[in-house]
Amino acid sequence: MSDSKEFAKVSLGDLDLKKGDIAPFDLYVFLHASGRHHPIVKRGERIDDNHWANIVRLQDSNLFVRDDNFYSDWKTKQPPRADQLLAALKKPIFKGEVIGDEAKSTLKNIYMALAQPSINTKEISAAFAQLSDALLDVLVPEARDAKSSILQQLRHIHLMNHAAAISSLAMLTALANGFESRTAFSNLAFACLLMDAGLVDVPEKDLLTYYKNRTELPSHVMDRIRLHPMKSAQMLQGMKEINETVQQLVLLHHELHNGKGYHRGLRTGSTSPLSRNLAFAVDLYEHIKGAELRGEKVSLGHSIQVLSEKNTEVQDRRHGVEICTKLMEYLNLRT
Repeated sequence: MSDSKEFAKVSLGDLDLKKGDIAPFDLYVFLHASGRHHPIVKRGERIDDNHWANIVRLQDSNLFVRDDNFYSDWKTKQPPRADQLLAALKKPIFKGEVIGDEAKSTLKNIYMALAQPSINTKEISAAFAQLSDALLDVLVPEARDAKSSILQQLRHIHLMNHAAAISSLAMLTALANGFESRTAFSNLAFACLLMDAGLVDVPEKDLLTYYKNRTELPSHVMDRIRLHPMKSAQMLQGMKEINETVQQLVLLHHELHNGKGYHRGLRTGSTSPLSRNLAFAVDLYEHIKGAELRGEKVSLGHSIQVLSEKNTEVQDRRHGVEICTKLMEYLNLRT
């Protein structure tokens, strides 16, 4: 009887191994005569010249690992190498009318790499600058009306990768509040792509709970989330393309007008206008995403009006009056 259901075919790129490594799992070849998989390298063995020659020869047709010890115990824990990231970054992950989850795995891999203290960020940061430009080209192409382009994207906000969704909301808010330069949009795009790097080790289920109802999160998980702007900023220190504006946007993207944001609890009246626009966009996205996860139907316009908090004293509002008012006027919403 064949045992093929327990095994998965792999390539050399999947394995992230090189000659001389100690094999962290068994590698197998499928023998048709017996109908079974037989090991060619045992876990714990050093991969010598003969092993390596076999791996290279078999990788495209007849090299296997056991599903249970490779995909759950090895591959998901390994940070990608710089060359793998660069290859992924060169693919057009932002394309078409919807900037969707094509970006998600690439961004997470980059965050994993940046979390490694030995990572060389020079090439990655240069490639990331190109990724930021690609996002800008989709959201605010030079030859088209930026407002219409962004609103077209936001029709599909529930399908968008979160970095792209927040970028769209941030650029829309910035346009409404008088920002028109490509530099401002570029800084916003760069910050939106990188500001959640510090969340890379927070499980997806906890992030969904954060959006849906953060009061259900254990305090230690919420503490990790509250500290992620600072952690993200620390992870980005080796990237020369990160200017002071982007660094501040990353640090301040969860601060609020009333001083009840995080990580420092600053009142954003003392921060830059661009950072206040980004913080509003982040809060707006979290409101929309939370409603979606709770099964509530909310529109972009209604969400903006909710965040305007008209019945709350000005000093106690999450965001300044000017940001909300200008955005509602820009979108012809009732103020």
